[in-house]
Amino acid sequence: MFGVVSALSLVAVAGNGIIVVQNIATSRQRSPRVKPALIPVSFADRLRRERAARGYSQSRLAQALGVSVATVCGWEKGRMRPKVDRMKALSDLLDLSYDALETPARSVGLTEYVAHSRETIAQLAGTSTDKVRIIIEI
Repeated sequence: MFGVVSALSLVAVAGNGIIVVQNIATSRQRSPRVKPALIPVSFADRLRRERAARGYSQSRLAQALGVSVATVCGWEKGRMRPKVDRMKALSDLLDLSYDALETPARSVGLTEYVAHSRETIAQLAGTSTDKVRIIIEI
C-alpha cells in the first residue's frame, strides 16, 4: 500500500504579533499519523535539563566536579564546554552515557515538538510561553 505524503504546518503567533510558520513533512496511510521530528538539543540545554531533573543545583554540581559555579554556568549557557575528563565525570555523576550528553538531536513526538517550538518562539520573540499560540493544520 502506498502512503500519502502531506505537510503539517506549524503556525505560531507570539504576544507581540510575530508569526512563525514551519512545515513538517508527515506521512499518512489510513489515518493521519505524524512522523517523529528531530529537535536539536544543544549540550548546554541537555546539561541544564539533566542537572535539574536529578535535583542538582549549579553550585552542588560544581562542587561535585571540582569546578567553579561560573564554569558550570558557562557550560549551561553554551559559552564553553567541559574537557574530556570533566565530561566523563559529568556523565558518571548524572548517570548518563557520554554519548547521551553529546548527541546533538533527539526524536520526539508531535506534543513535545510543539512544546519545544513554543519555548523557542517565546525566547526569540522575547515573551513568555503562555503568550505563544500554536495552530496546527493538517
